[in-house]
Amino acid sequence: MKESSVIIFATTTVLNIKSELKAQQKISILPGQNVKFDDLRINFQDKKPIEFGKNSFFNFKLLAPKAEVHVGEATTLRGQILAKKIKIEKVSVLGKEEFLVKDGDSEKIVEDQGLKFIVNEIIILFAEEATSIDVQNTVFPFGGSIIGIIPQPKIYKIEVQTTTVSELNNIIFQLRNSGNPLIIAVTQNFVE
Repeated sequence: MKESSVIIFATTTVLNIKSELKAQQKISILPGQNVKFDDLRINFQDKKPIEFGKNSFFNFKLLAPKAEVHVGEATTLRGQILAKKIKIEKVSVLGKEEFLVKDGDSEKIVEDQGLKFIVNEIIILFAEEATSIDVQNTVFPFGGSIIGIIPQPKIYKIEVQTTTVSELNNIIFQLRNSGNPLIIAVTQNFVE
């Protein structure tokens, strides 16, 4: 899978891969509407190492009993991995919960008007009818990538490519005023 690819599975799916499985960075594999996060099952039959790049968000079950799996830095995976060996880099999360959110980078916490938040993250509440495709299409123009989700209500944690409060506020302003009927609320990712 090439960098910044997005794959959305719309039904229970099984992929049987014989020889190579590699994903570059900033990849999203997401469930479609009315599909559970672990309804994608990947069976890998070879002994070659499997590599998942950094800054990605995955939803699947991976069965690779003969292979070693390497999950890159700052990657979130909802589902399961069965492998000979699993290496997970720093700031990555592997879980099988229905909701999953990657912790923010404490070095990117800023304070503005007495409020603390992460300078490159936003939280968006979407309408119930919003699909994963809708979310991806909403955040992609801003260089955003999904790093967390709570399915009920549909709350997404989005990482954006900002380094200042004004850049972050500009993206929030644009999303709030986009006229997108699927967006209910947009805010900074506040911390204590």
